[in-house]
Amino acid sequence: MVACHLPSGCDSPFRLRPNDAVPSRLSALLAALLFAASGAAQAKTIDALSPSFFDVSNAIGSAVDGDTVAVPAGTATWTDQLVVTKAITLMGKTTTDSVAGTAQDNTTITSNTTAASLIQLNTCSPASTCGAKTYRITGITFRDARATKHVIAIRGQSNQARVDHCHFGINYSSVILITDGVYGVADHNVMAVCGGCQPFKGDNGNVGSSDGSGDAAWALPAEWSSGHFFFIEDNLFTGGGTNLRGIYDVTIGGKAVIRYNKLVNMVLSGAHGTEGGQGVRGSRALAMYGNTISNTISGTPGGTRSGGILFYNNTEISKPASPNHFTLSYYREYTSFAGGSWKGANGANSWDINETEGTSTSTIGTGGYNAGHSSHVYASGTVASGSGTSLKSSGAPNWPTDKWKNFQVRRVSDGKLSFIWGNSSDTLNLESSCINGGCTEANPKDSTWWKNGDQYEIRRVLVALDQSGRGQGDLLSGTKPTPVAWPHQQLEPCYSWNNRNPGGGHVDLGGATTTNSIVLNRDYYNEVAGGQQTSSTSPFNGTSGVGWGTLANRPTSGVGGTDITGATTNPPGTAYWATDVASVNGSTDKGALYVWRGGGWVLYYQPYTYPHPLTRDLQPPSNLQVVP
Repeated sequence: MVACHLPSGCDSPFRLRPNDAVPSRLSALLAALLFAASGAAQAKTIDALSPSFFDVSNAIGSAVDGDTVAVPAGTATWTDQLVVTKAITLMGKTTTDSVAGTAQDNTTITSNTTAASLIQLNTCSPASTCGAKTYRITGITFRDARATKHVIAIRGQSNQARVDHCHFGINYSSVILITDGVYGVADHNVMAVCGGCQPFKGDNGNVGSSDGSGDAAWALPAEWSSGHFFFIEDNLFTGGGTNLRGIYDVTIGGKAVIRYNKLVNMVLSGAHGTEGGQGVRGSRALAMYGNTISNTISGTPGGTRSGGILFYNNTEISKPASPNHFTLSYYREYTSFAGGSWKGANGANSWDINETEGTSTSTIGTGGYNAGHSSHVYASGTVASGSGTSLKSSGAPNWPTDKWKNFQVRRVSDGKLSFIWGNSSDTLNLESSCINGGCTEANPKDSTWWKNGDQYEIRRVLVALDQSGRGQGDLLSGTKPTPVAWPHQQLEPCYSWNNRNPGGGHVDLGGATTTNSIVLNRDYYNEVAGGQQTSSTSPFNGTSGVGWGTLANRPTSGVGGTDITGATTNPPGTAYWATDVASVNGSTDKGALYVWRGGGWVLYYQPYTYPHPLTRDLQPPSNLQVVP
């Protein structure tokens, strides 16, 4: 006879009989719950004897996945880098209140290492090995006695990484690096950083890929409503110095959601674009909402140089932004990046969509494109004299004033360019392409310095690689991708609504003055004047921009987008944020963004679960039922 080990007995009515079947969905759910319960039962807490590097390292050495290493109250200075490769919780005794902006610094670790980071958290990789593994750093006060690149660097392919309830008092270093394909959340932290210190660097565009350039993220949809982002929520950030710094920077196709934070003398983002470097891509997707910004220093609320943007429900509570918009820039339109893979967007670069029909005017975004035609040369000639900010043509071209405003001028010998912001009858006024300063004729660095005898061409770029308003495209790879060709990127407009300054005015998206390729009501859409919707036609009637209000007041129709490249089926256009649509994922956030495409309103975005699921304890579902 087979022994019975069931706690309720072998004759229990709850015992499965040999011919009974468990529905597959229930079986999977029960297995997950049993796995979680088993993990919780087996996990243990290992106490470090002190906060010293030696004692914390020893405690981690005794831990296994799922354990907690408890760091006691006290202070320590670390000169070595702590490398963590286990799915554990590293927990100190510090407590934070990110609403009040206070912390009890019970466990304090000061960084005095020469390593690239004080803590390197190497999460699971490849993603198939991650399962339910979680990685967490919580309850520690971090200070720095010397500069390192980052205090914490998180690598790997985990989507369950968390840094929470920590206090950072940083004088020299950037704080947290998110890289490879890491997703997760940083919450309830209190950060006070120096004027040149960056709270977050998000280089996590290599999800599921060993490629180091961010190509994987740019070959996928943005997935706005998903958890496939790193979330920065419910933190307090205070900046030092006299210049405003973004709490978030990004390269390598990074993706982030910044929500419900308080910023003091800081701005939301200073995201990098696809510019210099060998094959490196820029920011892929960034959503920002529910943040409050309190600055005594003038500046914009932030900016990006590539990728998609959702920007809504943010509030400035002190000094208004100046300029009063979140800036959409594109550096390749006025800087050549001659040492990088992509070079400049000079109107002839095959990575971009260039004017082919000769129909452009000084108005941003005008011009024609035919895929079968060569890029158009509007004018050409020889330089009589020039500098980094002007080009005087030989002869007497007799150009009308500002005829070439918002065009590019390309040097024939090397393809380097300048952006034209105006012209007289024979002289082009150029935006300086010296982005890092210190450029001279003898040492122009990456800028374009025009000299007597140079041959020039005036051209126009219409859509540029990875610019704001573009998204999923062909998969590229390598540091020098081939073939050099437009990767058929789909139109993915940026949207902004209900952002307010202290006077109640709009804080919208705005294209930089040095770009022709980022076009209002094509690549980005702003809230229309008038505020919340009062009827189905007012103030938003669906013909341009973005409206917001109850779903019942959404206009009956909208206007679809325009993709001159032909890469997008039914391009998205005008949009409406319905404030009263309930969450579909258990979030406390309401709302849904609908865009007009293909002749109807289509659900485009709903906020991902808030608070983030990693901030909650695992709970069995309340509606668990046994079904036949």
